[in-house]
Amino acid sequence: DDDNDDDDDDDDSTGNVERPSQAALAAASALALGRAPPRDLLLSAGFDVAAVGEDGAGYAWAVSDLRDAERYSVAPLRKTQIAQELMRMVATAPSATEGSHVEGTGGAAGATGSEDEENEEAEVDPSRRFKQEVQETFLRCMNMPNLEMSNLVVELNGLRLAENKTFSDCACFLLTTLLSRCFTAPSDALDEYRNLFAAAPPDTSSTEGKLALLSRFKQLLAQWRPILNKFLKDTDDQVELLLTLEEYCAEEGVFKGEMNGRHFSELFAHVLKALYDADVVETEAVLAWASEKEHAAEEEKVFLKKAARIVEQLQQQDDDDDDEDDDEDDEDDEDEDEDEDD
Repeated sequence: DDDNDDDDDDDDSTGNVERPSQAALAAASALALGRAPPRDLLLSAGFDVAAVGEDGAGYAWAVSDLRDAERYSVAPLRKTQIAQELMRMVATAPSATEGSHVEGTGGAAGATGSEDEENEEAEVDPSRRFKQEVQETFLRCMNMPNLEMSNLVVELNGLRLAENKTFSDCACFLLTTLLSRCFTAPSDALDEYRNLFAAAPPDTSSTEGKLALLSRFKQLLAQWRPILNKFLKDTDDQVELLLTLEEYCAEEGVFKGEMNGRHFSELFAHVLKALYDADVVETEAVLAWASEKEHAAEEEKVFLKKAARIVEQLQQQDDDDDDEDDDEDDEDDEDEDEDEDD
């Protein structure tokens, strides 16, 4: 037992691991994807060619007491997973001019961190990060031949639990991933996912272009509706979905700066109708969403006004159903009275 305790002490992983420079991360990301990075980028990265070879990415690190990651890995990481992680690290890494890399060293001693860097990492929006993770998981599974929907559900549930998120959080970002696929691939999309996006940007300046954009969304919705429904457990979840659709179209919150939502803004009512027709959202959810917006400030009612006709129709339909139920109840009461008289 004492020996085991000593081993555990020697295998301590509480030490601080310093982040490599931005140049090193960018070069490693390119190599992980099978692409040759520019020579000047490799020189800036300062990889130890003698240790890792000309096509390698890394440094000769001194022996330390840090844990061996593979020892605790359930399965080896796939190349795409490594590349995705590297790309995320590049996106959040400070530039070389911010003092995160000491010129001339290029090795472990040169990869110095800073308090500013730690503060930046702490300020990363958890919702934005979760949105990215859901999207990447969804795209990866979409690209799999003969995908079993149940496997995708398991993956997303694992991600949801790991990030302490709700079912509706997953559903909302699944929907926005489908909406995003109606456009060309973003600049940071992995090459293996680019075939999932539109080949050309939509021409929303014309009626034909808007109809084509809506048609593409409806096709994607028909294919992936079952996975959306798996994560929409009740009316509240469906209301959250509509609120997120608003955010996406307004390019607010985690969608700020994406510049795709505005194309669906004019089509908001049509997207809402498509979700309703596909049984993704029900009458009760649409009316609850409208009721929630009814007492909001005028600037918060933009999309409610766009969907006013649909809301009115559903409200009328709901009222008619209530009247029919009341009539049926009255008839049942009359039948019971007649039976008692007999």
